[in-house]
Amino acid sequence: MSRAPKKLPWLAAIVIAIIGLLVRGESPSGVAIPATSVAKIKQAVGETVSVSGKVAKANVSSGGTHFLNFAGTEFKVVCLADLAKKFPDGGPAQLYKGKDIVVTGPVELYKGSPQIKLRDASQVEVIGGGQAKAAPSTNVASFELKKTGRTTWESPAGLRYVGRDPQGKTRVEHIMRHAQDQPRRAGKHGVFDADTEAEVFALLDEAWERAQQQRLRPRHEGSRSTYTVSMGRRVGYLGGQVGGQRRHPALNRIRIVFETGSKNIVTAFPN
Repeated sequence: MSRAPKKLPWLAAIVIAIIGLLVRGESPSGVAIPATSVAKIKQAVGETVSVSGKVAKANVSSGGTHFLNFAGTEFKVVCLADLAKKFPDGGPAQLYKGKDIVVTGPVELYKGSPQIKLRDASQVEVIGGGQAKAAPSTNVASFELKKTGRTTWESPAGLRYVGRDPQGKTRVEHIMRHAQDQPRRAGKHGVFDADTEAEVFALLDEAWERAQQQRLRPRHEGSRSTYTVSMGRRVGYLGGQVGGQRRHPALNRIRIVFETGSKNIVTAFPN
């Protein structure tokens, strides 16, 4: 009597599954196919994969369709006109030209060449800079952070930035450190999409007002309290060493640390 074949150990089964994904051109979690690997991308037609490469050329057709072309490959990224309007800063062609990106989506063939169509900015990650930045808050133009003392500022919402941090930086300078990535910083580092002081602090006013409207309960820790406010949209990305390892995921919440029972802000950053 023949014996039934033994089942493969679970580890071997996982290894075989991953090999199968690679053979078909699919991307296991965290693995992107180089844009120059055209044969592998073509094997993944109909499948959702991630493809990485540098955008060598980017252009817009007379009908408004955006095209991203990569060096040394026929693979391209396409975004139709009506969808391109949903992207900030002029659309995909302006956002990603000359940048190293990872794009995720279903692979399709057009005249024999593989492509991925964009439907949302979340499909693209800029290597070293997160996903496409969100448009700035609409109240930036009229925003003014008023200086009321040597190391004191007050916002239109009444938030006060008083004194200095342990490193001697003012609270405004401290928060603006979160307006750019610090790739070598150990651990996590929340980075605002906003670039200017007005954009950053207008966003903090908006977050504070949301917390009041939603009647959020702050977390109290002695003399300090914390709000973690969902903004309902992307406001930044995860930087630092951990952010780099995770390919800079988008963040849509803001954490505000303040002196308990006051509007004196200690720090704030995307979370």
